[in-house]
Amino acid sequence: TGYSHHNLPDWVVKRNIKRLKKDAEWSQRVQLLQDFDFPQAGLRLQYTADGRHLIACGVYKPQFRVFDLADLSMKFDRHLTAETVQMTLLGDDWRKLVLLQADRSVEFHGPSGLYHSTRIPRMGRDQAYDPWTCDLVIGATGSEVFRLNLDRGQFLAPLQTACSGEGGMNAVKVAPLHGLYGLGGDGGVVEFWDRRDRQRVASLTLSPSSSSSSSDSIDVSSLFFHPDGLHW
Repeated sequence: TGYSHHNLPDWVVKRNIKRLKKDAEWSQRVQLLQDFDFPQAGLRLQYTADGRHLIACGVYKPQFRVFDLADLSMKFDRHLTAETVQMTLLGDDWRKLVLLQADRSVEFHGPSGLYHSTRIPRMGRDQAYDPWTCDLVIGATGSEVFRLNLDRGQFLAPLQTACSGEGGMNAVKVAPLHGLYGLGGDGGVVEFWDRRDRQRVASLTLSPSSSSSSSDSIDVSSLFFHPDGLHW
């Protein structure tokens, strides 16, 4: 932003807030996040639940950066050994971060640095955290969806999906209202799992649209649950 009021201390802005509300230039100002870039490319973005920070992963070299939105600047950056496929926050802020890496590793980061690292048998594609069971659900190449229990510190029996061959689950989501697992993968496969008895409760296969060739396949790349718990 080039607006002069942006450089004033907060207490000055609060004292003149009534006058600034009527200032059109102040109400329409644009504030830029400093150092909000990567040398080559940005891969993932995620806000913290408290809305105070933004976490970005990018290359090259592989790294992630934490930005303070109140100060509009980078809080810190940390270099990694592999590119980040997906990241998941375990709390309301950035202090508990899980990174799914391109070398089949799962890294747990805290304020002081790398806390722990483990590996999964196949290349990971997406992950989601289940706060009710403390399970980290990881979709990967192949038919298995891996579950890592963070309370017990061990892998549980994986979920066996309908994906076959070189396909896999590209999207993993946990419904925020009732905890249903939603999985979307190659070939248009969409499955819903109940974590209480580890059973598939519903599934469907998406078909190509009428405008596309019959030989084209549909791959699910993302999935989202509506907060009402009834729609996805």
